[in-house]
Amino acid sequence: MRMQAVSRVFILVLFSSAVLYTNQSIRLISSTGLKNERWGRLRNPKGNSDPISGFTLCHRSRYTVLDGSFTVGFANEFIKTYLRTFYPDIFFSFEKTSFLLPFRWEILSWTSLCLSFSNVTGKIVLVRDGINIDIGNKESPVFISSKLTRANLLANLRIGQFNPGSSGFSGSVGDINVWDRPLYTSYMRRWTKCDNPEEGNVLAWNSSQWNLSGYQEEYYNEVDLCQTRSHHLLPFYPAEYSTAVQTCRHFNALAGVCQNKETQTEMVQKVYNKSLCELAFWCGIDDQEEEGVLKDINIGSEIGTFRPFGTGEPNGLRQENCVESRITGGPKERGAYSYYWNDARCDIKRCFFCQMAKNHVIKLRGLTGCELSFFDTQYKRSDELSGNRYIISGFTGSKILYNETSNTWILLSKTGDSEVYATFQHLSLIYPFGKQNWKMHNTNCLEETTVTFHLTVCDENSFNCNDGTCVSMEKRCNLEMDCPDRSDEMDCTFLDIPRWYLPDIIPPPLKKEKTNKSQIEMNIFIMKILAIDIVNLAFETQFRLTMSWFDSRLSFKNLKEDQFKNWVTQNESKSIWVPTIKFQNTKSLLTTVKDDKAYITIQRFGNHTVNSVELLENYFKFTGEDNKLSVSRNYDVVFICDYNLRWYPFDTQNCTMNLTLVKEEDGHFLDLIKPGEVTHSIPEEVFQYFIQKIYVNYETSEDGMRRIVVRFELGRMILSQIMTIYVPTFLIMIVSYLTTFFNNSKWFGHIITINLTAMLVLTTMLTSISDDLPKTAEVKYIDIWMLFSLFVPVMEILLHTIEDHLKRREKESEDSRPPSRDRSNSDTWLSVNAKIVKVLPLEESLHCEKERPEQIREKKDMTRWTLLYIEFIGNVVILVVMMVFTTFYWVIGLLVKYNFYG
Repeated sequence: MRMQAVSRVFILVLFSSAVLYTNQSIRLISSTGLKNERWGRLRNPKGNSDPISGFTLCHRSRYTVLDGSFTVGFANEFIKTYLRTFYPDIFFSFEKTSFLLPFRWEILSWTSLCLSFSNVTGKIVLVRDGINIDIGNKESPVFISSKLTRANLLANLRIGQFNPGSSGFSGSVGDINVWDRPLYTSYMRRWTKCDNPEEGNVLAWNSSQWNLSGYQEEYYNEVDLCQTRSHHLLPFYPAEYSTAVQTCRHFNALAGVCQNKETQTEMVQKVYNKSLCELAFWCGIDDQEEEGVLKDINIGSEIGTFRPFGTGEPNGLRQENCVESRITGGPKERGAYSYYWNDARCDIKRCFFCQMAKNHVIKLRGLTGCELSFFDTQYKRSDELSGNRYIISGFTGSKILYNETSNTWILLSKTGDSEVYATFQHLSLIYPFGKQNWKMHNTNCLEETTVTFHLTVCDENSFNCNDGTCVSMEKRCNLEMDCPDRSDEMDCTFLDIPRWYLPDIIPPPLKKEKTNKSQIEMNIFIMKILAIDIVNLAFETQFRLTMSWFDSRLSFKNLKEDQFKNWVTQNESKSIWVPTIKFQNTKSLLTTVKDDKAYITIQRFGNHTVNSVELLENYFKFTGEDNKLSVSRNYDVVFICDYNLRWYPFDTQNCTMNLTLVKEEDGHFLDLIKPGEVTHSIPEEVFQYFIQKIYVNYETSEDGMRRIVVRFELGRMILSQIMTIYVPTFLIMIVSYLTTFFNNSKWFGHIITINLTAMLVLTTMLTSISDDLPKTAEVKYIDIWMLFSLFVPVMEILLHTIEDHLKRREKESEDSRPPSRDRSNSDTWLSVNAKIVKVLPLEESLHCEKERPEQIREKKDMTRWTLLYIEFIGNVVILVVMMVFTTFYWVIGLLVKYNFYG
């Protein structure tokens, strides 16, 4: 039953699938018999025996199977030239030399070839379809023979079998012409593109006579030998409207649309005599989206004015949304084809057309091992029908054909063994495209009876959706549903991890880098400085660390140009090696982590290759040696910073982020590569600092490991200290200084109070500043200022105290002298011996005895000069010292701040 059903298939040759409308009858020689009995020779080869300068052989051919058979060439003892239908590689033989040609045959497509040979230079030129084929004989000529004549060429010209035991090609050949000279390359290019139809001067095809075995001559009015049409309309037998559209997409074609009168007439001609079509076919037009708005199914836009609806049509409203064309007569009945449009239900079955740009190669993906020895991987749609479906022919002999009786597709073996085949049955699919389960029969070497194959017309640059349609490879895993069955977003992964991969082992170094270490490229982007804590010696930053590396053990799939569209999932990241880096100047020696906050991407650099047809899915394959992995994560890390506060607040701080390998032994296998520069988004001013510079370099750590150091140069914004320290303390010094001008005798208590208060305030400020800074053994620059600030009120208190003391002592001295008395009132007078005598007090008399007037004057002068000296110190010296100190203090501080000193 298995092969009986196959043998009963009805086969019909339809050359109208590749037609060129012309009135000229085209002569072809086509195969009919067994391949080992196919040959053709000229019936009466006539030519003179004069030596010729070379020859040119041109012909056009179309093969139905590539089985290594001979095609067209010369065979004798002087020259042996032939091409064979090998697949996939093609070898061209000339005399005793073979050349591997850089192209491949395709079945069921016309190709034009010209071969020229110069008997003077020994140069061979091969041109195929207008393109020069490099056969690699530019340096050394093949041979030069004096016996090359017209007679030898004609007597030894062969079609098919060259000698007994060889086989002849399957297919058709035509337009064979021979010239007695090597034609110019430009002429051969024109001939193979059908731009120059001139016939040969040794052999002219239209006048040649042939003896044939296993071949026969045929004449066709409609054959496109040069494939001049950009597309053609191919008829298909009845299907529902949606299935018809899907079938065209399966063949990578557009649905046929009745867009104008010429196209409509061509469609009518093609289905007029097909009984299964019942004189009706789909027009590729519908109003399913919006009632009354007829749209082209291919482009989705409203059709033009060509709308030959029948009387009263359209009239189906929402019940009938698809347009069919009905044929009412042909040339015999009415002198011309007559037809009209009708709106119909979309679920009825009608014939339909597909606009075939070319006969695309169809691939059967998923064949592995033993299966490859029985079945082809590449096919083309044949012009033959099995039942009412086109046969899909394999390049080397397999066939996929339809058994209408059992509604089953049958995959026949290329070996010709009728007992080895596979079957597929589906109720709704017209053709077995897509990812389907096939049942295997009698393959002997296959353990599984049901195997998944994927029949697809998708080329190397397209993704094969599970339903058999194609989308651009760039749309695979792009987070948008592009396949009709959404399979382009299923099983999305860009990683191809081999089974032997070990994620704990460091990747081997790249051979092209000529180094014995794998390199990890570092990239650091500083987002924020979160804290600058000089008391706790802490420097906290928020940054994004990106590490990039090559892993030649991996390969990748379908990489996009945008690396962020090439993601690695969390589960996949656990299965690959990811570098770990230590932040060396942290308290707990923190390291990078691989958690849900880390994201791994793949950077595309290298070119892709096409994966094996043995895999069900087509994808671009990229090597791990040419494409980088990158892991990025944001970190908030507190680094230890040794702040140098000697010149505070004119200081410039240097804080670092030290990155190194986790283990010392890793240095034997890994090398950290620093970034060229560190980018950041930090504002110019951060807290009390401004960013002077951020740069990166290499350093050697205490344990001898090389590390990457990101260094921050932070200049302090001194305006804050000016406003909160220097201005208040300077004003306090001024107030303290101004007490010099107070009346010491009157306001001494207030003067002392003001200066003591100033000292108290300054001492409080000094204590506060010390608490805000770390305890260090060395004196800070700010301490010098604060100590000087305390010096001013202390000096004022000292000077005012001395002044007060001197003045009080002078006053006490004056108060101790006897007061002057009025003669009449205070003096005492006695009458002694008739004389009046003044009686002095005892103290005054004693005093007068102790100090003389000069002594008293000296003391007064000394006190006066001392007070003047104190006044000079208080009024002038202190002010000058304040100004000089302040000037020198700020000059030195600013020099240090701007790196001129210190």
